[in-house]
This record gives sequence, C-alpha cells and structure tokens, in this order.
Amino acid sequence: MSLHRRNAVLVYLTAVLAAVGLLAIPVTAAATPQVQAAPGVAGAFGSVDPVRLLDTRTGNGAPKARLQPGASITVGFLNRGGLPTTGVSTVVASLTVVSPSTGGTLAIAPANAPTQRAVVINFAAKQGISNTAFLPLSSAGQVVFTNVSGGTIDLVADVTGYYRSGTPTLAGTYGLIAPVRLIDTRTGNGAPKARIAPGTSITVKFTGRGGIPTSGVSTAVAALTVVNPSAGGTLSVAPAGNTTKRAVVINFAAKHGISSTAMLPIGSGGQVVFTNNSAGTIDLVADTTGYYRAGTAARSGTFGPVDPIRLLDTRTGNGAPKARLAAGQSITVSLPGRGNLPGTGITAVTAAVTVVSPTAGGTLAVAPGGATGKRAVIINFAAKQGISTTSLLPIGAGGRTVFTNVSGGTIDIVADVTGSTLDIDTTATPTWGTPTPVYKPVGELTTVSCVNVSFCMASDGARSFRFNGDVWTTQLGRGFSEISCSSTTFCIGVKDGRFSRWNGTTWTTPAAIKAGETTVDQVSCAASTCVAISTGRTAYRYSGGTWTASTIGATTTTLQDISCASAVYCMAVDTNGRYMKRTSTGWSAPAQVWTASITRAVDCTSVDFCVVVGIAGLDGSQATEFNGTTWSTPTRLGTADEDLVVQDVSCFDSVRCMAVGYATPQIWDGESWTASDAGTSLAGFSVDCFSHPGCIVQAALQVTFWSDGQVGDGHQLVTSDGIVDVSCAAADCLVVAEDGGAVKYSGGTVTQLQDGSVVGVDCLTATYCVGVGGNLTSGSRVFDGLNWTDDQILPMVHYPTDVSCTSTSFCMAINRQGNTAVDRGTGWTDAGTIGATAGDITSVECVSATRCYATIDAFPDGGGVVTWNGTSWSAPVELSAAGGVIAISCPDAGFCVAVGQEDDDNTGYAAYFEDTVWSAAIALPSSTLGVAGVSCASRTFCGVTDDLGQVSTFNGATWSTPVKVGSADATTNAISCWAIGSCAATNGSDGSLTTTN
Repeated sequence: MSLHRRNAVLVYLTAVLAAVGLLAIPVTAAATPQVQAAPGVAGAFGSVDPVRLLDTRTGNGAPKARLQPGASITVGFLNRGGLPTTGVSTVVASLTVVSPSTGGTLAIAPANAPTQRAVVINFAAKQGISNTAFLPLSSAGQVVFTNVSGGTIDLVADVTGYYRSGTPTLAGTYGLIAPVRLIDTRTGNGAPKARIAPGTSITVKFTGRGGIPTSGVSTAVAALTVVNPSAGGTLSVAPAGNTTKRAVVINFAAKHGISSTAMLPIGSGGQVVFTNNSAGTIDLVADTTGYYRAGTAARSGTFGPVDPIRLLDTRTGNGAPKARLAAGQSITVSLPGRGNLPGTGITAVTAAVTVVSPTAGGTLAVAPGGATGKRAVIINFAAKQGISTTSLLPIGAGGRTVFTNVSGGTIDIVADVTGSTLDIDTTATPTWGTPTPVYKPVGELTTVSCVNVSFCMASDGARSFRFNGDVWTTQLGRGFSEISCSSTTFCIGVKDGRFSRWNGTTWTTPAAIKAGETTVDQVSCAASTCVAISTGRTAYRYSGGTWTASTIGATTTTLQDISCASAVYCMAVDTNGRYMKRTSTGWSAPAQVWTASITRAVDCTSVDFCVVVGIAGLDGSQATEFNGTTWSTPTRLGTADEDLVVQDVSCFDSVRCMAVGYATPQIWDGESWTASDAGTSLAGFSVDCFSHPGCIVQAALQVTFWSDGQVGDGHQLVTSDGIVDVSCAAADCLVVAEDGGAVKYSGGTVTQLQDGSVVGVDCLTATYCVGVGGNLTSGSRVFDGLNWTDDQILPMVHYPTDVSCTSTSFCMAINRQGNTAVDRGTGWTDAGTIGATAGDITSVECVSATRCYATIDAFPDGGGVVTWNGTSWSAPVELSAAGGVIAISCPDAGFCVAVGQEDDDNTGYAAYFEDTVWSAAIALPSSTLGVAGVSCASRTFCGVTDDLGQVSTFNGATWSTPVKVGSADATTNAISCWAIGSCAATNGSDGSLTTTN
C-alpha cells in the first residue's frame, strides 16, 4: 500500500470506527474533505475523509430543528464531502441519535421508497447512541431518516465512504437491495413465530429472498435488533453447516432492546445460524440492506469474508497477553495472516468486538499501528455491562492495530473476525511452462590430468575443470570419463564414444570418434598422438586430426585401461590381467601379466618401464613392474590390516610412481613400494604424477596436490548443491552453480559459459550482471552478455555469497560471516562488518545507495534483518523467534518481503516491510517446506521457492498453493521475477530452469 493510500485509509477508518461504536460525543466534521481515487468496479468501496453531512443541531444537510415524533427528513449526499456526483448506491456513515427525549428507534429508507425501512438504532430516553449504517440511496442520491418514537431527537451523520452503483459481479463487491425485513420472530417472518429460548438457535435462509441472489453470496449486511430480552446475554451468528465458527455481534442487558449492524456469514443452503447465548428469551429482527458477492476478492475495495474466528481474547491469551487491560492501557495486535486473512494488502479487518466485564464505564478506542493519533472510539460501555459492536479495525504499519481502554477500570477484549477489505488490485496466479535442462546435476570426479603444477584438467562427467596454478575454472558441456593432456595446448577428453580436444583456449565441440561407437571411455596421449580404447577389442589412434581403428588381439574380456609412453608405444590391459603392446608394427597378441588379479590400471613412462595395479582376492591390492621384457613378482600394496583397495597408478619416471585407493597411497621409489606419509588424507580414485616430486590425487569431489611427501591444499571442484542462484533481466537469465558453472538462458536458448565461476549473481540488464565468489574466492566479475570481464578483489570479504546492485555504480556484496564490501563505481571498498550474530548472513538486497538489507539465519535463536544506511549497518531487528530468515526481495524502496523457515519443522514464513515497519512473521501455505529463495517484481507479485521443488506466488495479499517446478523429486532453490506474472525458477536436482507461461 502506498503511503498516500495508507494515510487516506487511516483517516477513513477513524470515522468508520467511530461510527460503529457508541459515542458520547459526535465526530467533528472535516474542514476540507479529500477525494480519494474512485473504485473502478460496481460494488467496490471508495473512501472519503470523514465529513459531517448531516447535523440537525446546526442545519447541516437538513433544517436546524429537532425531529418531531414520527417525523422524517430527506437528506441528499451526492456531490458533497468528496462523494461522486453519480454512480453511488450506498453511503457508509456513523449515525448518532443525540439527546432523545423518549425511547424509540431510528429507521432509514431510500428516498424513492420511504416505506422500505430498516431500523438501525434503538435508543433510550436521554441516552445518546451511535451505530454504523449502510445508507441506501435513491437514484437522486437521497435517504429518508424517520424518528420512530414519541419524543424528539437530533440526528448527526458522519460519512466515511461509499459503494459504487451497478450490478455487482466480481468477488467481494457489494450489492444494494431495498431495505427489507427478512427476520422477525414476533411475526414468523423468516423463522418460526416464537421467542428464541435460552441457549437455542434458529437457522434462517437469506439467499433468494428480498432481492438477494439465490447463489454466489458470501455475506449479508443487516441491522439486527434484539427485542425485549428477559435476561442479559449475547447474540452470535455463524454460517450454516459450520456452527462452531461463531461471532458475537450483540451484547444485551435484560429488558433493554439494542440494534447493531452486522455482517452475516452465509453458509450452506444460503443460511445463517443465530444463537441466543443467555438464560432468558429474546425476539430477533433483521432488516437487510445488501450483500457481498462470494469468491476470492481481487480488486481494491472488495470484501473478502472468512469463517468467523476469534483472533483476540485477552481472557485466554489469544492474540495478546492473557491479562485484563488496565485503566488507560493499550495493546498492539497483529491480525493479517491469521485466521485465513491475507498477510498484507488489506486496509481493514471486519470484526465483532466485545468489551467484557468492565469494572468502570468508559470507551474502547482503536488506532492503526504507527498512527495512534488516529485513535477512534468504537464502543461506549457502562460499569459491569458487556457490550458488542461490529467494527472495521484499521490495519496500520506492520499490519498492526492498537486497542486502548479509555476508562478508570479494567476490561477484557474479544474480537471475532469475519473478513477484510483489500486496498490493492491483486494479480493473477501464473502457470508454469515445461522445464528446460540448463545445468546437468553434479557428479563425482572421474579423471584428472596434469602437465605441470600450473596446468591440470579434471572432469566429473558433466563438465571440465581447468587449473591455472591458482584457481580452477569450469566449462559446462565438456564432461569426460577420462582426460589425457600432453601439453598446456593439447588434451583429449573422451566419453561414450565421443571426444573433444583442448587447444589451449577452449574445448572443441564434442564429436563421434566413429559413427555408432559408444563405449570408448579411456584415452592416453603422448605429444599430439593419442590412443583411445573401447570396452570391446578396438583401439582408436588419433593423429593429425583423424581417428584410425584397429583390433586388439583375440581377447574376450573387457579392456580396462591404456597408457602411451610415446606416439608409437602404448600398453593396454584387460580386466583379467592380460596386456597388449602397441609398437610401430601394430598390437601384440595378449599375454598374461598375472593370473589371479582384477586389473585396475596401467601406466608406462617408456618402452622399458610400465606398472600394472590390481586386486588379487584375499592377497589384496598388488603392483607389478615391466622392464621391457618381463613382469616382476607382484608386491602387496598396503597391509592385511589396511589394504589399499587400489584404484589407479601414475608414474613420472621409473623411480617415482604413486598408487591410490581407499587407504594410504603407496609410493614406488625405483626399488620398492612404501606407504606415503600422507596417510588416508590422500585416498582417491585417480592420480596423475606430473613431476618427480609432484602428483595430483582425485577423490569423489575434490583434488589434492602432493609434493615430495607433503600434502597440499585440497580443491573441492564439485558439490551436492548444484544450481545456487539465478538472476533475470526481462527474459534473459543467468544461472550459476555452487561448483562454478554458469549458463545464459535467453528465450529458450541455453548458452553454456566458460570460466564463469560465481555463486551469487545480480543482473541489471541482459548485458550487465555482477557475480561474486566461486573460484574468485574473494572477488567479483561482470558479465557483459557474452563474456565474463573485470575481475576484482573484494577487500575483507572472503568467499562472498551474495551481491545486490541498484545501478552500474552501486553494488553491495556479503559473505556468511557478515563481512561486506561496496562498489560505488570506482572499485570495491570495505563496508564494515555486520554486528555479532549467532548465525549466518544469508542474503543482501539493496534499493538505493543508502538503503540495503541483509538477512540473518539465526538472531539469536530466530531470524532477523539488518539495514545499511549508506555508511554503516544497523543492529538486527528480529522478524521471527522460531526460525532464521533465508532471503529478501524489495521491488521498491518502501516494500520488502523477507522469507524464512521455522527451526522445528521447516515450515515457511514471510514478513513484510511497509511504511518503515516490519510486520510479524506470517505463515506461508502449509505445504511450503524449507524456504529457499524469494523474488518480487512488484508489491503485488512475488515468488518463493522451497526444498520440495515447489513455487508459490504472491498476489499482493496472499500466497498461492505451491506447485511443482521441475521433476517430481527435485529441489527448487532459486527464483528470479522480472515483471508481474513473469518468473524463472531453477531446480537444483534435475538442473532445469522453468519460466512462467
């Protein structure tokens, strides 16, 4: 809600809330009424600043004279006080009978049908009383007021709003009917002709009667009158078929009739249940003046009903502390997001409010949160006499309402909520398209090959990773089962019968080694010549850019590995321990290496030195060396207590080899095998020794360098997190992954980017995105639509995780430890550290160069937000004590949505920042589990993702039922929305991106 709109509503509600109460002093007329934007559809509500349009004491709107017994006055309302000149069916006003000389009633009717009356106030002699009334206008905009008493009265009307004329068709719009009595137990109208006995109920049909449609009705508006109660008590209403959902609408005293306007919830069969909660009997009258269309309210000014629900009871601690309000005390209550009310986007909540057991006379006042100066009296009460009224409770800053006990005694307060009025036009829930694969799920590393300490290649079967001596970079779509590099400008990668060649800059497009061949998964290169083998008996030699096939011996078992020491000398082994040599004359016949082993790998450094490793049953892992003529006696690798379970072997020369497996690596020194000092920290599946002291060991997810007995740093190349972020500018999206992959998605076209390793990204346009983290462990880079450029270092921010930019001259980056850096267009500088917290800093969102928000996963046990003011970070503001805040999105400077999840069961919640105040945490749909991300394109459209692969969208008031995006068992972890109805969501499990239709 805009601040202008909010202020208008606050003024409007001040008068409305005064109207529905019992006021001792009438509201003062507004000096200069302000006209608000007219509602755009028939039956929608439009507010005006409170204005007095009738006062018989001063001659305002009618002659300056008291109404005589039985007399009527006709009052015109159109084109006065900000009301339109035409197109109005109903005026909402606070009516006050002032100083009646005797008891009686006040009736209203449209001027063109003065006999179609509705009783709106019951009054006693010398006791002024007020009530809200829906005044039915004639076509000329006039209402007839009639004094039905034996005495004289003055009459005041303070107008606060109106409903558009026309046939209501949209959900939540109001339909006027000529006032009609649809219940009178004294005459048998609508119910049996009998007083309602103590504790009993009557069920009355409203639809299809008196001008109310036969169907499609959620609520009827009626002036209810309890007549001649024999004992004090309350009258409650409930929808038929759900009688436990009661709302108390009238409190009455013995022998004192009382009237009140009520919103009657229509239940099954178009019926409402009325219950006499007293020890005596009563008669009941209902004069109906209109109805609301059923359905989900979607337009500003429309009414959304909920089943009556008690959202405030100070006697039980429901919605407020369990304590009576002391004299002069106020309590602040959050109603939005509870009892099926929208979490935001509403101007007022309709409720039957009851003051219970007051110890002294006084008034109950309400005010919107953050504007207690707009306080209005809604109930006048006497000592020891409970009283109820239907009220429009103002929703202020942070979704809060303030109740104040203006008396010298104590009271309890009860509020039974029946609905709310929207102050925005909600947006439609979008549908989602078919997922597009953009990033293959991560797997374990399969191969590694190094030329020297400054150049290595690795792969996990889905992408390749290149090491430049400092960092690893990723290229998608170039995944291999094995890579063999002979220089920094020549590598061959193979997988499933296809190959790519590294030319020093990039990998070539994968191509088939031979048409129909799908089993080539091993390769070895020497200089610019390579030999690849299939699992059958075929070897393919690569030279001069072409592959030539040849058959390897008459073996019937699967070829396991190959190693080439030169362009003309290679050795291949099969799984049953046989080997074949390739020389300039071709392949030799198979010969036995050993008889009892399962061969794992072979590596040759020359025609005179090769090593084969394998597993020999109970004898464990073994190695044997070839001297150009014969094989040595196999040697056990490891011990009986710690067998290596060997997986691979690599040799730099005849006096330095390393064999790796699940236990401590074994080192060959030219004479014998011994355990490495590295221990199990170097356990792995693949090894490549590129110098006399240097090897690299590849495990499932990382590679580790080893040099002359010293274990270097491990480099984790793949993770289980997959896609971690997406940012879209219009329909152009940039997808980034935890392990450094990056993909550009544009209009359904997927482009895999090279060297784009970041973990957090924010795109302002299709040609300007800023990414942080990834292989730039303390850096940022810019994507210009084609390439990554402008690598920079972030001071003090090691391993940044998120970035937010408002322009090309302002970005803010954070890491989980709370270190922050700012770039004002001239490079990154230290932005300070977010104060001590007990949890991670999870996200950042900036709306200007002087306003950013960062979210906290645990503060100290729940979740919170800190604010950047252009210079420093604020202290945290707690949003939820039950769970951390995961993400935040702000479509403009005045509105943000923060989402998080409860620690005990991972259910999601949202909190809204509006008019400088955060709301309480409000539950997301119950099926939302493990909130992952949020993105807002406007105040009326956001999307949130969860860990079940679901997306829920926000329409300005409520969240939709979550829907699956991606495969059934996937995890959705990132979302970006760039316009109303337009979002892209990624799926971490199946590597897909899905856009809205």
